[in-house]
Amino acid sequence: MHHRLLVRNPAATFLYRADGWPSGAGVSDGDILVVDRSVTPQAGDLVIAIWEGKATHPALTSARVG
Repeated sequence: MHHRLLVRNPAATFLYRADGWPSGAGVSDGDILVVDRSVTPQAGDLVIAIWEGKATHPALTSARVG
């Protein structure tokens, strides 16, 4: 069973273990992140791009998205 406070859309959500993140992102190596692919990023959100099964460096959105 998914925890409803963390997972709103189980079909679009996965867990990701952080590795190699910049210190300014507020995420430490080994942290487990709850990632929901169905959420539209907003300014100030942390965005993770997955390419061929591996995460690229995270990006902090600074401009208005959408």
